[in-house]
Amino acid sequence: MERLPYEKIKEKLESLGNWDSVDSKIYKEFNFRDFKEDLDFTNKAGEISEVGQHHPNIALEYGYVRIEPTSSDVNGLTNKDFSLARKIKDFYYSK
Repeated sequence: MERLPYEKIKEKLESLGNWDSVDSKIYKEFNFRDFKEDLDFTNKAGEISEVGQHHPNIALEYGYVRIEPTSSDVNGLTNKDFSLARKIKDFYYSK
């Protein structure tokens, strides 16, 4: 997989809506009412990641889950990161 140039990252980030980027990562915090919802979402994000064989950093805190897709093998972002982000976002908003 090829590392995306800055211009392409910016374009893809805008198409995701409400995601941010820092240090060769994109990220979003998804908010929840309680720990059970945090955990359920984390598990579903893990399932989505496993199907795509692309695994983001996931931080679970009470009230939110932070998802950070990145491609460490290219030290940056690839199309796979944005594809995973979109799938996780679509799941979140479909509930």
